[in-house]
Amino acid sequence: MKAIPRDTCGSPLTYTHTNEINVTTCSLDDPEAFPPSHHIWLHDRLEWVRFGDGLPVYNETRKD
Repeated sequence: MKAIPRDTCGSPLTYTHTNEINVTTCSLDDPEAFPPSHHIWLHDRLEWVRFGDGLPVYNETRKD
């Protein structure tokens, strides 16, 4: 097993999916400026997981 250098952060700030670059909202200086508008990629969620914020839910990505 390789040792991880101390200066290596274990939390990703961005990730890519196909032609998108996604940024972890909480890594921004002002995350309150970018509230969520929907929930995506939930096709594998546990059946009992429910969001109470009233935002649209998509099993995969939005189609618009």
